[in-house]
Amino acid sequence: TRQMEEGFLNQFNGEVYDVDFLYKQHHGDRIMHCCFYTRFDEYRGHGCTSRAAGLAKNYIDDLFQKADVNCRLSVIGMGRDGDLKPSPRNRRGRYVSAQQRIPVAVYEKNIGRPIDEFLAYIELDRQGVLEETGWPVYTGMGGEIIPALYRAMKNNPRPYLVSCLQKVYAEIHGNDLVFGVELPNVEVGFPSGPEGIIPPMAREALKIAGIHSAKEFCAALAALTLGGEFNFATLHVKEKLYTGR
Repeated sequence: TRQMEEGFLNQFNGEVYDVDFLYKQHHGDRIMHCCFYTRFDEYRGHGCTSRAAGLAKNYIDDLFQKADVNCRLSVIGMGRDGDLKPSPRNRRGRYVSAQQRIPVAVYEKNIGRPIDEFLAYIELDRQGVLEETGWPVYTGMGGEIIPALYRAMKNNPRPYLVSCLQKVYAEIHGNDLVFGVELPNVEVGFPSGPEGIIPPMAREALKIAGIHSAKEFCAALAALTLGGEFNFATLHVKEKLYTGR
């Protein structure tokens, strides 16, 4: 770890503060997983962590070679950078949900068909039918709604793959239809960049929107996603979208 810090991390006042090891057997293979945790005084340095991990990998490879331990593959996996990706240690990834209620009779009048036909559409997501393709796919449009807010707020205008994962559900409670959306891992926090922890343009955009914290950003994102998905599902069931006619 000293070589990692001296070679790559010190320039941003970074340090390695923990190392996890995991050894397991899987279908005849023996796997050793090594995870390095670094922290910095500034919100910068995630790239240096990747390079430092590369140095550690080479060091471990040399140890294996000297001990005559053959390794089929030695590779650096994806990092969990606290400033750009969800991290279990700094709570960057947030869970947020939103739901709404509407009387079943009112909604049936709106869509012009029994409520069971609407629930059948949502059932595709509940049973994970689309996930059988090997990808966490869903029927909704969160993949477009969610990035739109990120771009509008100038909040980390980077890939939003993890933040776009969502769960849409609908159920009957009494005489009401409950429609909701869950976003299990919204990426919020600070971008790492030369302009500071929050770029000036992002600060002004968030101020105009009345968003003053990561919690409020998540709440706004959930509300927008809920409204968009409910409207999208309603139009689908009414056969107003993508009909080919």
